[in-house]
Amino acid sequence: MSGAVLLINRSGLNGRLDGLDTKRTSKKQDRALLIHSVCLILILGLAAFLRAHYFFGFMRGDDFTYAQFAFELLQGTLDTGQNLSGISRIGLYAPTAVAYALFGVSEFTSVLFPLVSSLLTVVFIFCITSLFANREAALLAAFFWAIFPLDVFMATQLDPESPLAMTTSCAVWACLLGLRSRWRVNRAAYWGLTGFFVVWALRIKPSAAPIVGVILLIVMIYYGASIS
Repeated sequence: MSGAVLLINRSGLNGRLDGLDTKRTSKKQDRALLIHSVCLILILGLAAFLRAHYFFGFMRGDDFTYAQFAFELLQGTLDTGQNLSGISRIGLYAPTAVAYALFGVSEFTSVLFPLVSSLLTVVFIFCITSLFANREAALLAAFFWAIFPLDVFMATQLDPESPLAMTTSCAVWACLLGLRSRWRVNRAAYWGLTGFFVVWALRIKPSAAPIVGVILLIVMIYYGASIS
């Protein structure tokens, strides 16, 4: 009888110890998540500071052209049937027209979409890397993009480069999530998001077409690895 009681007490003790270990693990994970979130916010702050400090604004003729298209789109006077260079890139200047409608027409609102795109790319790179490695590596990748000189230079100009990096990186991220998702509804949502950002990238710059091949290659590699 006493042996049975002792066994029960040991089982209860083991259960309590397992519960304590689970709580400790959960607290460590929550603490790590908080630290990584703060680090990512600091990296975004650094990225925003660099882009604000090295603000370029309008420097070339293309910037003025896209700004004019955005303004005419806002006024409802844009004729997209014109044979003008860049008029097909509505994915670039339509968001700028929205910025004009919300905050008025200025040099800053003209480059607001590329600037936000550049900062979002930092987040998407973090998300992509975290799917393949730990969060420390993801933070390092985000940091490198945050200080990448070419993106710092292009982030405050009304040109396709920063928005293109944002849309293509989000397409890749959504594609990877779609492949990893077990739920059919979530998978369909991620694939829809992938298609949306691929189309958006093509409407920013038609030469972004290779992203379609990249997405297909990712899918082939994933299913090829699953079969093998």
